[in-house]
Amino acid sequence: GITHCPACGTKLQYNNNGQRKPNSAEADHIIPASLGGSNHPDNGRVLCAKCNSNEATAEEEREEHATTKKTKTNETDYP
Repeated sequence: GITHCPACGTKLQYNNNGQRKPNSAEADHIIPASLGGSNHPDNGRVLCAKCNSNEATAEEEREEHATTKKTKTNETDYP
């Protein structure tokens, strides 16, 4: 099995007695479901909780930026 986070190299902990810790092993979508990613195992990987959380935050920021950019592009500028 996967013993270390592929993103940062932290040793993963699989049994945390129900407590989420920075090195907890978590399932992650490679292509987020919000962008059409499937739940198929080929679209999955294991990351530590810290990297998974950082990735989710980064993805939300990218989506927000894309939405803002679309809105600004569709606006008409009149003097």
